[in-house]
Amino acid sequence: MGRPGRAWRNLQPGFLVLIGRDWVRWAATGLTALLGLVLFHFLQFSNEANNSLCFSRRFLHFSCPGCGLTRSFGALADLELQAAFAYHPLGPVFLFEAILIWLGWGLMLARFVPAPSNRLVNRWLFLQLFLLVGVYVVRLATGTLPS
Repeated sequence: MGRPGRAWRNLQPGFLVLIGRDWVRWAATGLTALLGLVLFHFLQFSNEANNSLCFSRRFLHFSCPGCGLTRSFGALADLELQAAFAYHPLGPVFLFEAILIWLGWGLMLARFVPAPSNRLVNRWLFLQLFLLVGVYVVRLATGTLPS
């Protein structure tokens, strides 16, 4: 008979075996995001630049490509979809993507789907950056940046 605990080493990670640091990280990430949304629900976001959380808006007095994302997430936490799109059109899109990425991470840990390639991840991140800058340019040209 072998040493105690040897049987645990032979277990293959799968859907029913939720033991391990990766699953704890996955669950902690989801819980942290959920707590963040709950916190955003109770926070009141000001439209004044002097009370802004954004460094560029507060100290440099100009709007950056992410201007309105925090307020958009706050509106989403209050279930105000129209206000979320008004603050930043990509706020709801980024939240939806974050949920999909988190669920995909769980499916990857359960070995239902393979891990994405670095090339795919890099292309996806470049697309996100392109969308963020593109929306910024359109909002700048049309004067629809939040004040």
